[in-house]
Amino acid sequence: MRLNIPRVIASLLALGACFWGILLSPLVAESSEKPMVFLTFGPGYVVTLGYLILVFIPPPLPARLFIWGLSVLVQGAWLVWIGVGLVQRLVKGGKWWSDRNGGKPWPKDSVHDSHPRPLKDGGDPLFIEPSYDSSIAPHMIPQPPDGLTDFQRWGAMGGRPRDQ
Repeated sequence: MRLNIPRVIASLLALGACFWGILLSPLVAESSEKPMVFLTFGPGYVVTLGYLILVFIPPPLPARLFIWGLSVLVQGAWLVWIGVGLVQRLVKGGKWWSDRNGGKPWPKDSVHDSHPRPLKDGGDPLFIEPSYDSSIAPHMIPQPPDGLTDFQRWGAMGGRPRDQ
């Protein structure tokens, strides 16, 4: 028996689409009040039906091409939608420092980004400020209440086991 690659691909896509379809079905079921939800996920259900047709009832070539074309359109639209959202978040995220500092741009002469509160002590990884000295210099200053440097305190906590 000859292996039909497009049918195998359609089977895998149908399996994944059915999983997502079941997972998102409660959200889509409530879409009568929110048409945008149905417009966003509805085409995916149509394409899933197309995958199932490709797997169980192989249609003639024009219908197969139509199903694959529809699949490319729907998944391409989702990819663009996610990509645009990601770019918007990145642009907005880079602007927060400038907004917080009266519209000043990030200093060009800063050597690296610095966390005002060390990450090891629970600092926020997204909260950064420009720094002009060595990246290890702030961690070498003895701090109250124990008078130890960050490196001394962190060393006393122990590191990862050697086998990891």
